[in-house]
Amino acid sequence: MHEEMIRTIVRAIEHNEEVFEVQRELTVGKFRVLRVLFPQCPNGDKIMVYREQQAPVKPYERIRPHFNQEGSPFARFEPTEEGWDAAVRFARTMME
Repeated sequence: MHEEMIRTIVRAIEHNEEVFEVQRELTVGKFRVLRVLFPQCPNGDKIMVYREQQAPVKPYERIRPHFNQEGSPFARFEPTEEGWDAAVRFARTMME
């Protein structure tokens, strides 16, 4: 029972979209590229590309990193410098 309670708490924390830190952001035409750290999530470093109409609005209150939600990103990339560069190139390519 103790383990199940821990799993339930961890699942609730992992998906907390209101606890985050925007580390980098760039607007490319009608796309916004964000690198966001969700510190309470074990895999919380995320690079996401949003279409302008789906991008979170400043001041950011909530950022949705998952594809199955309203306001979800158009694409995600691995959380590395190479991933950031790929996300920016992707957004620029989508403008063509």
